[in-house]
Formats: sequence, structure tokens, C-alpha cells
Amino acid sequence: AQGKQVQNAVHELLGDEKFQGWDNQLHNEPVFMLTHERMRRWPADATDNATGWGWDAISHYGGAVGNLATHVNAGGEVRFGWKLPDDFGSTPLRPAGENTAPTRGGKPAGWSWHLFATTDAAWVIRDITLDGNTFRNSHSVDKRHVVGQAGYGVA
Repeated sequence: AQGKQVQNAVHELLGDEKFQGWDNQLHNEPVFMLTHERMRRWPADATDNATGWGWDAISHYGGAVGNLATHVNAGGEVRFGWKLPDDFGSTPLRPAGENTAPTRGGKPAGWSWHLFATTDAAWVIRDITLDGNTFRNSHSVDKRHVVGQAGYGVA
């Protein structure tokens, strides 16, 4: 992809120092990661909040195995808003990103919006970006095995 050459050319054009990290990159390696996650939604009332103001809570747990990353995780999300969608929330913190399942009843008519706050905790067994290559010696860093993440937003 010529990343080194492009970055060096841009640094030279801008008058910046030459980047010194290219000798510390991971070696080329095919990667895989199989991820599984279960989610459960608890709407605040029987109408699933589709007709007006409402809130719900969504829990998740799962994990991944592979040479890219191996971990187990759990967390949750709370949403409050107008005509909440009948789905499993936003997933900005986890692999595969926005991957909510199809809804049962479709979208509510008209505008809808909500605020959300989400958390995730993971026990990280392996992460190639921290531990280095799987099949060759490469640079690595010390890692924390238990990590937490939090996020919030408007949708």
C-alpha cells in the first residue's frame, strides 16, 4: 500500500520530522476472530415505548476467539427517548460495530430519537495489537487483562 512512502512524503512536504516507527510494525499475518454475543432487551412498558416517551435497558455478554483477539465480555446499555426502536440498541464499543438484529414490527411512523449510555467490560486473553504477532517475534506492550469501556450518544 506504500504507506511508509506516502507518510514520509507528507512529512517532508509539511517540513515535519521523518516518522521513526516503521521498524516497530507488526509483520504481515492472516488473522481471524470468531465472535458470539447474546443480548436481552427489557422495555419499560408493554407497548415497547413505540408511541411516545420511553426508556429501556439492554444487556449483553459474549466473547471472541482467534489470533486477532481472544476475550470474554459483558455490559449493558440504557436508552431514553421518543419512539424508541424495537431493536437491540447501539453497539459502538464492540467488534462488528452496528449489528442490531431486524425488528419485529418495523420502524415507528414519524420521527424518533433517543439518548443512550453504554458500557462494556472485557477480560482480554490475547490481542495481536498488544501482544504482537502470533507466529513470529515482534514488538509487544504490557497489557491490562481486564478493561472497561463506556460510551454515550444520540441516535
